[in-house]
Amino acid sequence: MSSPFTKDIYITGVKMILLVLMSCFSSCGHYNQMANKEGEVALSDTIEWIVEELSKEMEFDADESIGYAGERTHQYDLSDSLFHIATTEQLAYLALSHPSPVVRLSASYGLMKRDSHIAAEIAIEGASDTTMLEVIKGCVGECRTVSEDRILELSCNRRWYGLSVKDSIRLDSLVLYKPYNDRFDRDLLEHFMIRIKPRLEYYERVQELFHKEHCIYALIGIAKYQRADDKSLITRMVQKAIRLAQEEEDKERASIENDSEEETPEVIEVEEEEEDDPQFTCTPPQGSSEDNANCVMHVIFRCASFWPDKEILRAVQPLRHYNPYWFDSFHISTEDLSQ
Repeated sequence: MSSPFTKDIYITGVKMILLVLMSCFSSCGHYNQMANKEGEVALSDTIEWIVEELSKEMEFDADESIGYAGERTHQYDLSDSLFHIATTEQLAYLALSHPSPVVRLSASYGLMKRDSHIAAEIAIEGASDTTMLEVIKGCVGECRTVSEDRILELSCNRRWYGLSVKDSIRLDSLVLYKPYNDRFDRDLLEHFMIRIKPRLEYYERVQELFHKEHCIYALIGIAKYQRADDKSLITRMVQKAIRLAQEEEDKERASIENDSEEETPEVIEVEEEEEDDPQFTCTPPQGSSEDNANCVMHVIFRCASFWPDKEILRAVQPLRHYNPYWFDSFHISTEDLSQ
């Protein structure tokens, strides 16, 4: 005959089993609701609203303070709310899968603050995301691809986000060894070559980028090695920059002369039709960077700042005529060239 104490234990045990079963059914129902479609992650109504509002934006506010007044924008508040409300799984899903580039970057920046390792995984997995948009940081806006901005933000702020050495190396390898695309990778390669240390194991790949993939930004990396055989690469590039800059000056002069000879036509005002669907205004550059005088000069000034050899400085000096501001901003000194 069982005692009251035994009955209490039995009843308590039954209750616990029932609670576990109810919990399992509840969890299964929750899981089915979260993964109602293959490859998708369910979002709460609040997150759906935030994402919908962010999707209306045409540019991405990367910093808390934007513009000369340093104002905190409504978009930043939305991104901050998304970071605090969404789970890591939801942020990762939005960062890779949402059609809006603003949403993808908002979710990516949230991941950087929460888990830099997952953010690095997203940056690597989404390396082919070439959607362009204007990224606003402080008072400056730049047209970048989603992939480019993700990698740059992580790479340039490694300590801030606590990026591990292993993930840093993986990101560097991604930038260095992926095929160069002149339409999308200019800022990325320039920043990388400015920051990269001239390690022996990188030299062959940097040379390959310059000679075979026609990446003029690789010349910055080459200059850091300061090898005598590479000096002629820079001096030849200077001659090309002078030719391109002179051609642009001639075209501008001819255009001004033609405009002065022609009569001013009657201006007819035409009302612009409003577009129904908003369009992102940033587009990839059409011309090659190696045929753009400003791009070539910018690379040369970088090279001279990293390798202030007298022969190189003598070759670079004539470029001051075409862009004295850049020349001086790189602190290129030519005072002792006469000695």
